Amino acid sequence: MRHWRFAWGPFVSAALLALPSTAQAQPRDMEPGSLLIFPFYDARPDSVCVLTVTNLNTSRVRHEGQYREGDVQIHYHYVEGERWLTFDRAEILTPGDTLSVIVADHNPEGDFGFVWIQAEDPETEQPIDFDFLIGDILVARSTDNAIWELPSVAFRSLADESGPIGSSRAGHSWADLNGNGQVDFDGFEYDFFPDKLYVSRFFQETDLSRTKLILLTTADPSTDNTIGFLFWNNREQQFSRTFRFRCWWEGSLSDISLIVKNLGGDPTELGPAFPQTGWVQIDGKRAVRVGGSIIREDPPILGFVIEELGGPRGETSARLLHHTGAQDGGRL
Repeated sequence: MRHWRFAWGPFVSAALLALPSTAQAQPRDMEPGSLLIFPFYDARPDSVCVLTVTNLNTSRVRHEGQYREGDVQIHYHYVEGERWLTFDRAEILTPGDTLSVIVADHNPEGDFGFVWIQAEDPETEQPIDFDFLIGDILVARSTDNAIWELPSVAFRSLADESGPIGSSRAGHSWADLNGNGQVDFDGFEYDFFPDKLYVSRFFQETDLSRTKLILLTTADPSTDNTIGFLFWNNREQQFSRTFRFRCWWEGSLSDISLIVKNLGGDPTELGPAFPQTGWVQIDGKRAVRVGGSIIREDPPILGFVIEELGGPRGETSARLLHHTGAQDGGRL
């Protein structure tokens, strides 16, 4: 097990070295990858959060080393949502193995934030192309009697597609293609981040309905990220807003725009018992160092929504955001 704390390094935009066949590589939902991002974890006292990672590789073939093709080390990086500190540890998964952990026990130092998990060679602890990992997170909260689950966002290692630089003794290509010791979401080393995100539906906010949004970025915590929002009601009317956050953010859609409380659309769409609906486009505009200059245009973001219906003791569900396009997602 490895355990240390560090602040994220400077946000540096990686050069696009992608081959044509990988130029539009995007993160994938509900499919395996070599790196998984869970946009949320909750280790607060009123929550029980179970994080699961499953290894789909069942091969027991041995090559040169002591480990089999299906053996993998998974390296957890818990990024705390307020102080931007990271707690990390590693676990071994055998072929076809699955591991569920209670986050409050697995990470005793962070309250809430997000997690990213990377596949490593269990012998050398170096990142490898191991597109066999899937995972999800289950959250149960006692304060509002809510329970919901969410899959991870998977990023493939593109080492095999881009041209491997060598392989482990278990037969897996090394994933750190440029040797910088970081994860590059550049379409050459790992999949790009998505370009735009979409909330396909939200209900007009009332005392009985609320939609919460969680956003994260790979930019370092000293960077302000300006995000453009386009809201639509069910009459095809559009409303624009901008919003800024650093690294990770959780809040209601009404914290971004009060239009979600008064959409002005068709109130008969679902009948008098239900509120109106709308949808949202989310697009990173620019990342600016606090007190300094623009670091880059179009900062990368991921996110999901938590939908609360029926008031404090009602029903709660969560879903990832839809996405289109591909862009350089910086580094972790």
